[in-house]
Amino acid sequence: MFKLVNVALGICCLLAICTSKNLAQALQVNQSKFLKQARKYIEVQEYYHALQFLQPLVESDSGNTYYRYLTGIAYLNTHEKKKALPHLLLSQRASSPYPNLYFYLGRALHLHHQFDTAIHYYQKHLNTSPEAYRKAQPGDIHNSDFQRITEEEIQLLIRQCRTGKQLTASPLDLVIFNLGPTVNTEYPEVCPVISSDESRLIFTSRRPGNLGKALDPIQSLPYEDIYIAEKDENGHWQTPRNIGESINTTTHDASIGLSPDGQELFIYKDNNVSTLLSGDIYISKNRDESWTQPVKLQEGINTKNWETHASITADGKLMFFVSNREDPEAQGGRDIYMVRRLPDLSWAKPLNLGPLINTPFDEDAPYIHPNGKTLFFSSNGHNGMGGFDIYFTELHDLDNNIWTAPQNIGYPINSADDDIYYTVSADGSRGYFSSQREDSYGSFDLYMANIPSKQLNIIVLKGSVKDAHTDRPLGASIEIFDNTEHKLVKVAEANSFTGKFSLFLQPGRNYGIRVAHGGYLFKSINIDVPEQFEYLELHEDIHLKPIEENSFEVLNNIFFTDQMELKVESYRELQSLQQLLAEQKVDEIEIVVHSDNSQDSLVSKFTTQAMADVLVEELKLQNHTSTLIKAQGLGSNYPVALNTTQQGKRKNNRVEFIIRTDHASKEKAPLDYPEINPDLVLVELPKDSISTPGVELPFDFSFIQTVHKIKFAFADNSLNPEAILAIEEMVEMMEKMPGLIIEIGGHTDNIGSPSYNFKLAERRAKIVAQQMVFRGIARERLVIKSYGLSKPLASNKTDSGRQANRRIEFQVLKGGRPRVSAIEETNQPTTAPSYSLTTGSLIGQILYFDLNSDMLKAQKETLRELRNLLSQYPDLQIEIGGHTCDLGPESINQTLGFQRAKAVADFFISQGISQHNLVVTSYGETQPIAPNTSEYARKQNRRVEIRIYQSPQ
Repeated sequence: MFKLVNVALGICCLLAICTSKNLAQALQVNQSKFLKQARKYIEVQEYYHALQFLQPLVESDSGNTYYRYLTGIAYLNTHEKKKALPHLLLSQRASSPYPNLYFYLGRALHLHHQFDTAIHYYQKHLNTSPEAYRKAQPGDIHNSDFQRITEEEIQLLIRQCRTGKQLTASPLDLVIFNLGPTVNTEYPEVCPVISSDESRLIFTSRRPGNLGKALDPIQSLPYEDIYIAEKDENGHWQTPRNIGESINTTTHDASIGLSPDGQELFIYKDNNVSTLLSGDIYISKNRDESWTQPVKLQEGINTKNWETHASITADGKLMFFVSNREDPEAQGGRDIYMVRRLPDLSWAKPLNLGPLINTPFDEDAPYIHPNGKTLFFSSNGHNGMGGFDIYFTELHDLDNNIWTAPQNIGYPINSADDDIYYTVSADGSRGYFSSQREDSYGSFDLYMANIPSKQLNIIVLKGSVKDAHTDRPLGASIEIFDNTEHKLVKVAEANSFTGKFSLFLQPGRNYGIRVAHGGYLFKSINIDVPEQFEYLELHEDIHLKPIEENSFEVLNNIFFTDQMELKVESYRELQSLQQLLAEQKVDEIEIVVHSDNSQDSLVSKFTTQAMADVLVEELKLQNHTSTLIKAQGLGSNYPVALNTTQQGKRKNNRVEFIIRTDHASKEKAPLDYPEINPDLVLVELPKDSISTPGVELPFDFSFIQTVHKIKFAFADNSLNPEAILAIEEMVEMMEKMPGLIIEIGGHTDNIGSPSYNFKLAERRAKIVAQQMVFRGIARERLVIKSYGLSKPLASNKTDSGRQANRRIEFQVLKGGRPRVSAIEETNQPTTAPSYSLTTGSLIGQILYFDLNSDMLKAQKETLRELRNLLSQYPDLQIEIGGHTCDLGPESINQTLGFQRAKAVADFFISQGISQHNLVVTSYGETQPIAPNTSEYARKQNRRVEIRIYQSPQ
């Protein structure tokens, strides 16, 4: 692949030195033969071979200006370009300049970023007539391509020097890291491609030990092979491994692209080992833990010419590749082409991106970001610093092939040498590329640039698909449907060996996602991010349920108008349900609609039944088979979450489908929802979890102010599972306290400049805030603040100290009244109770619970009398028993009874009663005091009873 940058990379320095020592002995025999051989290799552009003969010549006669001149030319065309300058400077001592010497001097100074001096020599070359240069000797390098330098090329180099002056005067605020000796060697490492979670790096290397044991006869290096490196839990790259014989061969094999979901690897292979400019693009698919045999892409993409690089969009519908084909639209050199995928999965005719992107020189290494709009590429023809520079452009109009003018990505990512093969993290803040720099290990190395100011908003949904019973990974089909535009985006597939998947979604849209596998109910997911100001990564571990009696799933992409009419975006979900019925031969299903408790129970029952009827009628219109489809509206009777938060209400407002295989005519019982855990009989209530109802109380926020759960790996913004848990805890607390406003403070270690770390800390804080907004917290309740490196927790002299400093801290800026279900004021009359302090005596009965509610509507005076009684008798223990009516599953009622009893206990503890005086019990629906035959009677059963548990001594 180094043919891609027109540089013949060759043998390592050690080999060259050893060879030169052997040649030095032979040099005494015939010096002219060595010179003749060196000129011959330069003429055919085999510069490493030329250096094997030139180095002993220079050692034998260091003052020979001609030897220095040829050595400088040779070095300019290797990976050690910067070694050319001292040789070319010495060659100026000749009585007259050697052919094109001023050009070569300009080029060498250009590579050293001495731009003004380089311009001087470039202009001097233009002003020097060919006759003024020393006449080429017979058999000299006058036939070399390097002799034929056009004025157009010189003017381009002068413009590059001027651009270099501008870019180096305003460097980007970033940090660039060599990926280190674990990944890089003294041999070339190029073409990095990265998985969406940045845990896997695939790249190309010419290190020893490749499958091709012989050396490339042209470049005297091992043939290219593809390698994979995995990142450990601490963010460190592990030792790379050869990708294997299914992909690598005994000739050149190079990684040139990876699909955003990590399932398809694009590969470059030579057509002919002896031909420099002929190769094609192949594709291999990830199956289990291995890769399939590469398959050549179809004719029309590949030609008899040179196709070198490829990148595909996240939806798989567009591919960008490079070719030097003979084409009326070609701009010259290598160009970037775009090709669309047709409905039959073949590829259409490629389209040249045109003169705005392509130049008369070379463009290479396109990378289309998962957002489908930002295209990165390298070029030596645009207004760069020199060699190949990295650029980016934005797609404006796909149908008309309109792009924005390419922008140079900037210094120090770009240099005056070749910078190429740029691939980007999903959030846009990290770029991986290949370059040769001062800290390189000998040749081209892989680097990462961390750019906290660069932001590409996109939603990434990643996770895994497994069997709900066995946890076996499933290679499920994943459909992405745009509910906003009512169109299918893509059908993806989870990895059959791991079950893992990655999906990329555009912001500002509502997506319906359905995960399906034969023999299982499909899982429905809705992703809606109306407000996105930062990269958002979501994780979803999906467990598919086998089709069996009473198995059920929630339909999360069913939408109604206020008039209970079905919205058009619901139809795709119903089509998926119909497909399940047809393919899996399901005999009977029930459509069940639930609601939260915001309406009267009878109203919600009526409303949900009407909605269920609408759905069933629509299904029957689509399906004329004998399948039985029933409708049930259960109102708010069967919650799966508490109705005290907005998230809980959203979960309770749901549509389910239930599989029935029993055709008996008897009425089917509603489901017993396993999501609610009824293991609640006796509990101790921690005092710090109680808030006084109805009044503003001071709240102990110390646990928030000292939380440092959200930590980051070095130069990384990813949120680990512990961080997500901390975010969810904060969201839950803020929902209970609607007046709470918090600061999200970002902190860093001290690697990089203060301004760089300020931006990095701000970016991390924004990523956390975006997660909280997605979970329902209003943006105005979150204050994002960057502290950069100014407030370390530990010393930055150690890895562990720096790790502790890379963090997010939450600070409370303004408190709020907790939204806790406890006492509501009522105007109902109160009566003073009389007490019998014998064990088992009933001393308090609190009624007036709404259906499915733990909000007390009792008399405060009654509770205060009981509080006074408990204060009088410190040894008195009471049992607080929660009761329900019989509506709903027994397990749900058991939970609800506990919640009602706990609400009363919360009040007592807030009034100073010790939790050791209280025993909380749930009786659920087991002890009614009235028949559950009417709403009035059921209301009597929705109660809390307080009895003497242990009499005072």
